[in-house]
Amino acid sequence: MNLKRVFFIFLIFLNFQAVTGQLSFGGKPVDFNETVYPEVLPPVPLGKKAAFLKEDKRVLPLKFAYSFDVDYSCKKNGEWFNFLDGGRLWRMKIRSEGALSLNIIFKKFMLPEGGKLFIYSPDKSTVLGAFTYKNNKPSGIFAVAPVPGDEIVVEYSDDGSVAEEPQLVIGSVNHDFLGVYGIMDDNLKTGWFGDSGDCNVNVNCSDDKPDSVSRAVCKIIVDGNMLCSGTLINNTRKDGTPYFLTAAHCLTKANSDKSIVFYFNYETPACIPFVEGTKDQTLSGSTLKAQVDTLDFALVKIDNMPPAEFMPYWSGWDLSASPSPPFVAIHHPQGDVKKISVDTDPITAVTFDAESVNGDKFVKDAHWKVATWESGTTEGGSSGAGLFDSDALLVGTLSGGEAYCGNSVNDYFARLNKMWDYLDGDTVQVAAWLDPDNSGVSQLAGMDYYGGKIKRLTHLTDADTVVLDTTRITGYWTGHNSMGITQYAEFYSGFDSLDIDAVYIIFGERVYGDDSVKVRIWDGDSSGPGQVVAEKTVPVASLSKNREHIVTFSSPVTVKNSFYAGIAIDYSSQNVDTVALYNIIKSSNTVETGYLYDGSAWKRLSQVHPDGMKGNFWVDALVSYEIGTGVGDGISRENSVSVYPNPVVNGRFYYKTNNTGLKYIEVFTINGKLVLLKNASPGDTHVDIPGLSSGIYLARFVFGNMTVTQKLLVR
Repeated sequence: MNLKRVFFIFLIFLNFQAVTGQLSFGGKPVDFNETVYPEVLPPVPLGKKAAFLKEDKRVLPLKFAYSFDVDYSCKKNGEWFNFLDGGRLWRMKIRSEGALSLNIIFKKFMLPEGGKLFIYSPDKSTVLGAFTYKNNKPSGIFAVAPVPGDEIVVEYSDDGSVAEEPQLVIGSVNHDFLGVYGIMDDNLKTGWFGDSGDCNVNVNCSDDKPDSVSRAVCKIIVDGNMLCSGTLINNTRKDGTPYFLTAAHCLTKANSDKSIVFYFNYETPACIPFVEGTKDQTLSGSTLKAQVDTLDFALVKIDNMPPAEFMPYWSGWDLSASPSPPFVAIHHPQGDVKKISVDTDPITAVTFDAESVNGDKFVKDAHWKVATWESGTTEGGSSGAGLFDSDALLVGTLSGGEAYCGNSVNDYFARLNKMWDYLDGDTVQVAAWLDPDNSGVSQLAGMDYYGGKIKRLTHLTDADTVVLDTTRITGYWTGHNSMGITQYAEFYSGFDSLDIDAVYIIFGERVYGDDSVKVRIWDGDSSGPGQVVAEKTVPVASLSKNREHIVTFSSPVTVKNSFYAGIAIDYSSQNVDTVALYNIIKSSNTVETGYLYDGSAWKRLSQVHPDGMKGNFWVDALVSYEIGTGVGDGISRENSVSVYPNPVVNGRFYYKTNNTGLKYIEVFTINGKLVLLKNASPGDTHVDIPGLSSGIYLARFVFGNMTVTQKLLVR
């Protein structure tokens, strides 16, 4: 259509991001309601709605979408609008009837400086962007994560001062027929989240989870229509180059590497199986470095460095011919949240009697065989997943096998020590990239490139539960209710100074309305919240229940000694249950950290609840703090700090050390969730840990040049 129109309206850009990822840069679509008729795609051909053919002897990835090849551009599709203030706007809609989600791949993507691009659902409940010139790539290819529903809007805008024209050509629209954006509703499987087999184990529910390695594992979407898994992997220079290892059969086209969307931290938070992890932490695009179909490996370099707020980890590796059990595979079966499978027996080197994606036989003696999974299994979407040994070092990547729930046997992993340098040439081996200086090392530890300076601070432990309470009230004690409570805040303390980068909010209820939620940070001590020091407004339409949402502030918020994080809610519409946070029920030693504002004063929940229920609201914080140079060196001298009594009783433990320079003491759950951060002051000999549920924890003592980790048993 490409019609030019003139309107007396100003372009409005706000700071809120409804749902963002892929290194987007804030803002929201233009507040302008003008009809744009969609480009309607033809029906998906019959017979295409199948994941893969089980009778096919080839190893294939899990297909979830049908791809339409298109040639939509901002020059010949959609509509342009010119505004009297000089601004410009281009919009086009795309509809594919019956799609559970849609994603697009630009075959030409070049934005001028000053231009912004958004992709969103018509009701703006999901908004991706803004994408800017910083997302431009030399290849011109740019893949975008799925947006739920069967219609999407693509929008470009600038303020009119931009001389250069955008170059935007969409080459592929992908119609999701399986539901990669579905959510679990009331524990019923209604979409992709939770659709893997019941025998799968959430990674944060397993005592076998390696402390850090799971942060190296990503779900990936390739070519807009296939699901696989893979691992961020370290190299001998330890320089943080974002190499990523997956299966060759996940990359089936010439430019598949450039189309990959990487999902970090897509997992259930803590061990709450009905709450879906965030989809907000994604990166788009990579460059292929090495691939061999008959060895079934592909090594790519992610185009953008994973930012610190993703808390990425670079996996270590081992080239041993006889790695030691137990073994774990961490993966995304059926594209589901991150799972873990465990084999306690030795693995054997074998020949995988199957065919590569191109129909060729695999190289002989190039796979590890897992005979039986004692826990969990693998499924479609697990392809490319890493297999880790007893030292949490990667030894192989999943090609395929016979395993499924009820028959968790005979899985085959491409051997790292075979793909290492079996063939000569940089493009057919991983050695050239993972050991670029030819050091000859056969084992390399994993690495936290950012030194562990960013962590998720939470009061939820593995033994706790989360609930919504309606005792003698209309609505919820943690959200909209007949009491008219307008604010909820969770208290954190025990540190000198830190920066809050984001807040995690998890709602147990959300009923769509026109209201909004203000996510806030307050200062204050244990008597209650003080002044609001940061705030971001989030439309309720952009939220989902039973899914964690990350709300990022425009800049880190520095707080000292203590802070509160929480929400302020709106009662401007009819008195409906719009949102409600989960309340944490502690298994023992409950200390109340949740406060609410009843219209006149801040109070603890127990002060107003008819049964005296204690309030610990599920609001977590993503925090960063300086912990001294050398902390990221991986040194852990276990005997240089003694802890007593252990088991811990009465919520306090003592410590002794002859080392100087102790800066911080951190306490984690066994699955790596930070539950306490304490600044070490001269003369201190104890740490108070009230409110922790019974179980095993890790205490990390951070010095200027080393770290010491001790296990704690809390009773």
